[in-house]
Amino acid sequence: MKKIIILALALNFILPFLGGEATITHAETYTIKLLEKITPLGSATSNGETITGDNGLELFANYVSLVYNYLAFVAGLFCVAVIIFQGVNIIMGGANNSFVSEAKDKIMQSIFSLILLLAAAMVLKLINPTFFT
Repeated sequence: MKKIIILALALNFILPFLGGEATITHAETYTIKLLEKITPLGSATSNGETITGDNGLELFANYVSLVYNYLAFVAGLFCVAVIIFQGVNIIMGGANNSFVSEAKDKIMQSIFSLILLLAAAMVLKLINPTFFT
């Protein structure tokens, strides 16, 4: 009995190289059903969001894409809020040069963060053209 099982397994691995056809098809797709659909502005709906993939790796890639999109939106929103707040600080700080220079430094750091965020998105798009779809 052991010889038959070993022979069957060996043929399963050897046949594709000899011109035979041994394919394994999976009709199922992997799915993660989130309890709530979180929109970028933070309002949640009760219908949830479904992440699907033909295999575990594709499912993981789709999940990472979803998480990256939300985190990139929050980081971009935070950077824009910092730029606005520090612009108000520049206006209010008028005569205090140290206060104005500190606000300008924070604005430059925020702009650099936005550039870094966009560069990361470009690298992800270069690696996987379907990352954001």
